[in-house]
Amino acid sequence: MEWQQKLSFPLLFNLMIGKYSPIFIALFLVFSPSFFTYADKFNENDDIPLWADGFFHGFLKINGENSGGVEGYISLKRNDMSGNISGIWKNGENEVPFKGIFYHNILICFSSFPFPIFGFVDFNDTNFNAYLWYFGKKMQAYGIYDASMLPMPEGNYSIGLEVKHLIDESREEKITEEPDDKREMMLYIWYPAEDGGRRAEYMKKEEFAYLFKESPIPLFWIPKDAYKYVRTHSFINATPADGKFPLVIFSHGYRGYPALYTSMIENLVTHGFIVAAITHPYVAGVTVFPDGRVIELPDLSNKDSQYIQWYFDTAFEEVLGDIDYVCNYLLTSNKWSGKIDASRIGIYGHSFGGGAAAMACYGNRHIKAGLAMDGYFRGEVFEEGMAKPFFMFFVEGRFESDDTLQNFWEVLKGDTYRASILGSAHQDFTDLPLLFLHFMPKIPRSVIPGFGSIDGKMLIKIVNTFTLAFFDVYLNGKPRDELLSLEDEYDEVIID
Repeated sequence: MEWQQKLSFPLLFNLMIGKYSPIFIALFLVFSPSFFTYADKFNENDDIPLWADGFFHGFLKINGENSGGVEGYISLKRNDMSGNISGIWKNGENEVPFKGIFYHNILICFSSFPFPIFGFVDFNDTNFNAYLWYFGKKMQAYGIYDASMLPMPEGNYSIGLEVKHLIDESREEKITEEPDDKREMMLYIWYPAEDGGRRAEYMKKEEFAYLFKESPIPLFWIPKDAYKYVRTHSFINATPADGKFPLVIFSHGYRGYPALYTSMIENLVTHGFIVAAITHPYVAGVTVFPDGRVIELPDLSNKDSQYIQWYFDTAFEEVLGDIDYVCNYLLTSNKWSGKIDASRIGIYGHSFGGGAAAMACYGNRHIKAGLAMDGYFRGEVFEEGMAKPFFMFFVEGRFESDDTLQNFWEVLKGDTYRASILGSAHQDFTDLPLLFLHFMPKIPRSVIPGFGSIDGKMLIKIVNTFTLAFFDVYLNGKPRDELLSLEDEYDEVIID
């Protein structure tokens, strides 16, 4: 930080204590209630605690001399440049816990010292560099960090992302007013990668704007570009890792799109899966094509019941066609056919996409196993069942109150599982509960239609744990007991 090196210590100290003292006082009053709770929860094992959004570790110098290392956790606030830290300074056998708050470049730390330690911190994509002053001592802490509103993936692989615009010339687009339209789609291929590449953006501005448009409550306090605060763990066109990997296709829900499920995709990829997520036009809330065209979900509010029935029947057929097309495209692609193990293909999806996952598992010979997150099922599989392995998540109480779901359960003949998650609701199976924790922390999520009372991070952890275990069993050949034993780990899950 060259600008700091040009300022003398007395001048910096006067600036901090004088001009910025109201900011420090305000920050302390705003952040301290949650901040002290976080500091008390510091965890020395390798797992990031559920409350944390990331970690940091590095080195400390005092007056230019090496003075050990620092490590700890980060909890973000309403953007990625403000939050709390909780950590330990290790110097030989001595360990000193500390806690702090940061707001953009301003940093305040508290420890066993009688007064706060003031300073500045600078971030780039992977590193931090902090300068602090305490009664004549000049401190520099520097190292690496990773923090995001999305959970830290738990596997060992880095994540690459390739985005493709596909056109199926063999199919006419049925849900359109243009007679010559062909079926188009966007394909997002997340894959195990080597390090490198440009960090992928979380979503398009049009996709984020759609959330404002569809929100049941006004969101006037959230900046229109707040999606930029959400840091993904994926890198555009990173070099693929060596080897062949199982493929899992992902199908989003009605009004959804792949970005809303990033937390449930990235984790699977870090464990050695390729995930191909499709944006289904006219089913997605919004589809953004590379040439700037934007296709929004059709407005059905002024349509009669006959048209609405036609729309959903047609949309379901189109989604199934998209899945078949993408599967064939990847298996014949010069780039991806050599990275995908064609004998290990699965599918999962949410809501409308969960129903499509069941039907694709039933009808596509390449697909060996499937999973649905609170799926809405239709098609032949719903009547006839199937023998392929299938896992179903349900929100609390839905399966028990729906006779058609119970009938569906009875006709499934293979290794079939259902898990109800207590306190969950339909929209909890997205990234939205994670974003609520930061963008609207004071509003109880359960008062918003479609969301339940379960902690958003806990639900994502449950979904990711069971999803990984299921596909590990049926695509990677791991013992079935590894899946069955998970029920004992989570009080929130009832499995059958």
